[in-house]
Amino acid sequence: MENKIHLSDNGYDFLVNYLTELYGERGKAKHNITRYLWSDEFGSKCKVPNNIEDIPEVSQEQIKNLILREKHFKTVADNLVRDYANFEKQNKLTRELELEIGGILGVCPGPLPYEDRLLPHVVDFWVQNENEGNEILKATNEKPNVVSIMVRSMIDHLRRGQIYDFYGRHILSQGYVRNYFRGENAYYGKTKASMFRALSSNAHEAKLQNLILEIKMIDFAIWLNTIKPLKNWPYSDIFHGAIAQHYGIKTNAIDVTSDIKVALFFACCKYDNQQNRWLPLNKSDFEFANSRKFISELGGDSRYGVLFAMPADISNLGRVEQPDNFHVTGVSPIGFQPFLRCPYQSGYIIETGEPYDMYKDPNFAKVKFRHTEELCRYIYEEMDEGRKIYPNENTQEFEKITQRINNSNTYSSKAFDIAIQNLKISDAQKEDMEKRLQNMGYKKEEQISWASEEEMLDIGNLALSLRYLDESNIDPVFRIQFSI
Repeated sequence: MENKIHLSDNGYDFLVNYLTELYGERGKAKHNITRYLWSDEFGSKCKVPNNIEDIPEVSQEQIKNLILREKHFKTVADNLVRDYANFEKQNKLTRELELEIGGILGVCPGPLPYEDRLLPHVVDFWVQNENEGNEILKATNEKPNVVSIMVRSMIDHLRRGQIYDFYGRHILSQGYVRNYFRGENAYYGKTKASMFRALSSNAHEAKLQNLILEIKMIDFAIWLNTIKPLKNWPYSDIFHGAIAQHYGIKTNAIDVTSDIKVALFFACCKYDNQQNRWLPLNKSDFEFANSRKFISELGGDSRYGVLFAMPADISNLGRVEQPDNFHVTGVSPIGFQPFLRCPYQSGYIIETGEPYDMYKDPNFAKVKFRHTEELCRYIYEEMDEGRKIYPNENTQEFEKITQRINNSNTYSSKAFDIAIQNLKISDAQKEDMEKRLQNMGYKKEEQISWASEEEMLDIGNLALSLRYLDESNIDPVFRIQFSI
């Protein structure tokens, strides 16, 4: 692996510079987000439903067609990365080929219709007359070097194993993403991060509950740093919050994925605690609106699965610049982490606060579909009964520690101080919070040993044994980029 530096935040900061250099206003992030917000594509979607009736229903056939369409784009992206690398290696990357690749990506004019480009929202190629079209063609012809750098930058965006800097956090990229999805196996009416799902309606109590959960998340991160193999993880920064989220610690994150089938798995399956395995929903789970009592008690509806979706390029453009009077939701990449659930689930997260609710987020389109045993079984088998999402990691010892942290009434002094700082709690409130924690039976200690030496050895050996990068033939790379 080369010791080079990749000076980028998410690739789109450079992309917008290149597009603006080529196309002027047509290439600016704000212009293209605003254009999307005024489009039929955005306006026709269900954005802020008040109840289950407000969410449009799609058929089983439409769900399967969506799977095929996402597979098509994934294949196009993989082929583009492969072909670009071959052309570059053989020194056959001609001007014509770069323009053709740029057209498929959606950053150069080309024959593909808007909806078939990999990045359909990043530049405005809509023209009202021949003169406007000629101006666009002229821009790409006059600045071939800008086209070349821009195309290379976005090929890197599609490539797995690219190491880049995402706002101060080094990420080992999972590569191609066209849409962000989330699937839920019922209509719940609310979608909040686990940290905020059961907060008291009393503001003072809610603040204390939030502090407790923040402390536990930080104590987990502190403990994670003591696992020796993770100290030498060579590919990226350890994303403590994402690992916590995927292994049982309540966090402020909401999971999303770039893989439609991962989202549908969570929309069509359930975890059976007695059998300790994932199973497809059956008729007794969705025959009636109140088939699952706990969902009914929440005011939900068991008959439907719900799918959320947002274009990835719009989210990434929002990281560069926000439009007027609208907030574009930012989605954070997790990348390849030392444990396997994150990459197996093509995981991304939205780092939220209270009162964020995905149902109230207009960036995400929502559709519902009627559960059938056929569809649930189909998705279950497509994901190898869950093994494509939950690999056999033998993480029982690891998860034992997360449960220990979750259930403990002891917390570390360091985690408490960091949590107080993160939540912007004043010094005067800090003393009061500590007293209230004591009254609730919580105890602060300078250091806590969450695991025995034997357990730490087992967990360390587990971390060493997980070779996802090797299994996937991923060769981590850096590439230097400069803004123009």
